[in-house]
Amino acid sequence: MSLFIAQSFSTSTYQFASVQSDVIAISTMDTGLAFATATTVIEAANCTQVNYARTQSGPTAVRLDALVHSTGFTAAALEIVVFGVPSNTLLPNGTNVSTVAGQTWMIGQAGSPLSSHIAVIYDVGDCAGTHYWVDKQGGGTTSFPSDVILYHELSHAFHFATGAADSEPLAETDENDQRDARSTPLPHRNTASHNGGCGGAPPPSCCIVASLSTGSHYSEEIQRFRYVREHTLRSSMVGNAFFEEFFYRYYGFSPEVTRLIGQKSNLRPLIKDSFVVPLLAGVEFLMHYADNEGRDLVGFLHRQANMESRSKFYKKDFLDDQREYLKIARSFDRKMLAAVLQGKGKQFSGFRKLLKYISSETIRDEYIDWSLVSVIELWVESAQLLYSGKTDTEIDFEAYEKIVNWIALMPISTVWKDLSRLETELELQSLEQFMFDPRSKDVFSKRLIERYPRYSETVFAWVRWDRR
Repeated sequence: MSLFIAQSFSTSTYQFASVQSDVIAISTMDTGLAFATATTVIEAANCTQVNYARTQSGPTAVRLDALVHSTGFTAAALEIVVFGVPSNTLLPNGTNVSTVAGQTWMIGQAGSPLSSHIAVIYDVGDCAGTHYWVDKQGGGTTSFPSDVILYHELSHAFHFATGAADSEPLAETDENDQRDARSTPLPHRNTASHNGGCGGAPPPSCCIVASLSTGSHYSEEIQRFRYVREHTLRSSMVGNAFFEEFFYRYYGFSPEVTRLIGQKSNLRPLIKDSFVVPLLAGVEFLMHYADNEGRDLVGFLHRQANMESRSKFYKKDFLDDQREYLKIARSFDRKMLAAVLQGKGKQFSGFRKLLKYISSETIRDEYIDWSLVSVIELWVESAQLLYSGKTDTEIDFEAYEKIVNWIALMPISTVWKDLSRLETELELQSLEQFMFDPRSKDVFSKRLIERYPRYSETVFAWVRWDRR
């Protein structure tokens, strides 16, 4: 026993799932990583133990292995407890955690929350969303994301635990290993400079759930998601604001999914097949709609169904199961779930908790609902039309209607309220790449005006204008 993640301490609660995600990143998505289901009390802190049967060979995985198994520790009973905290947290000396990003206390050090073990506290909130920066090797600055901060602090913890010499340059040198290990590597930190602060550029990122379920940061699915992310609406203010808001919601949503994956490794292929691939298929379907102004949707469905990598996802039984999972994700029902999973085997262990969690998030978060669950639902319902006995013309029409109705319900971000009249006009025009049907424009415009009526005339003019 050695490495633990704090869940609560006295009356305080900690960002357990966020720390889990960072530990997973440090392991480079190692399938041998797991988290105990029972809690362990360490000096009144309720903690989850990190377990690790390492299969990766990189330096960060090796270091994590040493931390988990107390390799070289001066005392066998010594524990390291990690406390993940939000950016407004005050450290024991009264300073805000965002002024240092993280801190590690050796045993007996003044201010430590623990008296007999090593404590690590770090900010999982990325300096309240303004992003940390440090000096970059060769000049300039580079990002300092939470997984790199944690690895930096765990370097201090390792040196304390093994009785080795410790210094800030040593931790910064170790930190560069984690920068290399990230899905999109970050530039090295300048180990001769200790400058840093808030207000830097956000680090490159990718979907951690998709990375975990596909087993790689560089899987085909991840690469295609990156393409979608960078080749859609990111060039417009509204589009960029939408993605920023979505990622904020998503990174509040995904740590719990990663926690469940950590407890039930069998969830990885299930999430890939029931979430990641259907979501990607749905996104590609929507991109075809936008690129071709809604034409030949049924042709795209047929072509996708004939792809070797997609064919099994177009089988009727698979689509029928997906439809039932989506119903449960919309409104969690134990009896319905038991009926759907009957006879499916132990590989579906943990699926109930996953669907229950998705259900709670779908109900309360329009971004998660519209961007994830509804996209999968739209694709599943469209793919099922291939088995309906309807003509291609009828399928084409029904799929088109489903997309038009979905587009009209796009979440409206707060960026609209600060736009000038000209900016509003330009942003509405940027939506034309996929919101070109008069009906989706009409519904969206009414929702926009109801929320922000400032430039209603400009919005009405956009609705009346037909580019075709």
